Amino acid sequence: MRATRSLFLVALRRTPLLVVIAALVVLQVALMQLEHSTWRMSWSEASAAITSPWVYLAPLTAAGAAWAQRRWTGQRVLDEASTLSTLLRSRYVLGLMSSCLLALLVPLAGALTALAGTTGHEVPGTLWPSYLLMAALTAWTSAAFGCLVGVLPGSAWFSPALAAVLVFGRHLWLPHGASSALTRFFLAGPPDRALTGVGVLSACLEALGVTVTALTAPVTLHCLRRDRAWTSWSQRLLLAGTTCAAAAALAVCAVCGPVVHARALPEAPLCTGEELQVCLWPDQAAYLPEVEELTQRADALAHAYHLSTPPPLLEYGLYGQDQPGGDFTLVNGSTRFLAASIAETLAVQVVGTAEQRCTPRDEAVSRWMKAVGEVSALLEMELTGTQRPEGMSDTIGTDWDEVARVHASDDPALRSTWVAQRQEQAQNAISQWCTP
Repeated sequence: MRATRSLFLVALRRTPLLVVIAALVVLQVALMQLEHSTWRMSWSEASAAITSPWVYLAPLTAAGAAWAQRRWTGQRVLDEASTLSTLLRSRYVLGLMSSCLLALLVPLAGALTALAGTTGHEVPGTLWPSYLLMAALTAWTSAAFGCLVGVLPGSAWFSPALAAVLVFGRHLWLPHGASSALTRFFLAGPPDRALTGVGVLSACLEALGVTVTALTAPVTLHCLRRDRAWTSWSQRLLLAGTTCAAAAALAVCAVCGPVVHARALPEAPLCTGEELQVCLWPDQAAYLPEVEELTQRADALAHAYHLSTPPPLLEYGLYGQDQPGGDFTLVNGSTRFLAASIAETLAVQVVGTAEQRCTPRDEAVSRWMKAVGEVSALLEMELTGTQRPEGMSDTIGTDWDEVARVHASDDPALRSTWVAQRQEQAQNAISQWCTP
């Protein structure tokens, strides 16, 4: 045991994969920092950000492990691994285990980056372990698969290239998404969604299946090359059993989904505002100061336009699973989408709504929506002081330059007249609402 441990420590120090792992750590941190503004205000987003770089890191990890395995053992592993008992004491297993363990340093660097990136934003809670575990399992599986491909016959450059292509294809071409059992990285971590225990189990089974296959691959290849190795029935049964176990684990992991599910509603959502109430997930408490400032401005606008109390605005997911959806989302560390939702809610009250129960005319609906959109744009600028960023879409065709001109005017009469014109346009559309 002591000799094996010494050999393992030597393998950790001397494996060529160390250079690759150092580069992958730098890449993990760099890719997360590029998107720092999107996850710095929420632990769910920060946790998911650890996994998102693995669409690139997984193929690179597999390629690096295949290259390191070729450098560490070459084709000698097929001569060393005549039986499973000799395989377990071979340089190949030492290289496989050291590669898989070293690969875990990359998601660990991602976790430390997430912890450092949220410092100073008063984000409640901590990292979500499920995302971190998913990234760690992806790293382990990629390294094990790279070692598996590294023992296949071929040139020194072919194995890393093949491993990278296959891993990239596995993550990109196989079914993925919230309903799939094979999703392993997440571009966003909204607070209303969480990873399922079954989804994490699927990743564990995949890692187990690939690791067992990688462990037995040299013996299988040795037996295929030398018929005399098949003379032992115990050897046959043991190899067949491990192969079937690995195949079963891989088969089960493909049907263990979905990986993501809707979270249960919190007992006490974070709500703020007087005239207009806005409710958030408790995980989004870091946004609360900005949200409170927006609701105070919204209350002032509601008083200015003599509006009645509008219904509360709930963050996406707070209506519950029976009523999916929501009024706004908090993304990219910004409350801009919330400001747009507040402005639209107030604008509908300013211009009025159609109460007729009939089939509406498309032309009337378009004219009413245009009036609402223009008033909403003005109120949004009142709330934020700026026009919408270029990335936010506007499907109504609002003339933001005109809205900016009205907003910048020091003449209250001009603004009142402009809003009154939109109210009149909306009322005309409502009067022609029903299809004859």
